[in-house]
Amino acid sequence: MRTASIGAIALAPSNPNVVWVGTGEGNPRNDVVDGGGVFMSPDAGKTWQLMGLRDVGQITRIVIDPTNSDVVLVAAAELLHRGEAGVAPIRRDGEVAVVPLSKKEELIRVAQDVVKGLRGEFRVEYDQTGGNIGRRYRRQDEIGTPFCITVDFDTLNDRAVTIRQRDSTQQERVAIAGLTDRLVALTSPAG
Repeated sequence: MRTASIGAIALAPSNPNVVWVGTGEGNPRNDVVDGGGVFMSPDAGKTWQLMGLRDVGQITRIVIDPTNSDVVLVAAAELLHRGEAGVAPIRRDGEVAVVPLSKKEELIRVAQDVVKGLRGEFRVEYDQTGGNIGRRYRRQDEIGTPFCITVDFDTLNDRAVTIRQRDSTQQERVAIAGLTDRLVALTSPAG
């Protein structure tokens, strides 16, 4: 993690090895340095993961739930300027989100099978909410989900899904049979 300014830092009360950092000027004045989002370290700062809000310039406060270090509230003035709430929830509880392209029953069945296949290896969130796929990707980006798995109409024929990576927005098509192995490779330190 590289940044010119840290606006907020918090240690998890339930696990002092879990550190959350909000980048950007926390107390804006004449000179404002924008940051690159909210980062979390599970190992006392040895490694860092971008958890979300990468397009928010200044994080002013981070509050961690005292009983669950996976639940975090982040205050950012820029969210208020966009007409959104000034506090954004960020969770660690979704390593992978499975997102069917539409609410068609045949896609939902395959998506639910993909969820079952990933559970036990990953923390999986299922997102069948309305809205276009771009909005659902953005929602997952903002809460810190590193990977979205899209089940689309081609999946019905080729038995493959699309993995979208949050940090790079890169997408790749992967056979469902090899999905777990590919995600393990992407989440390993050599990734």
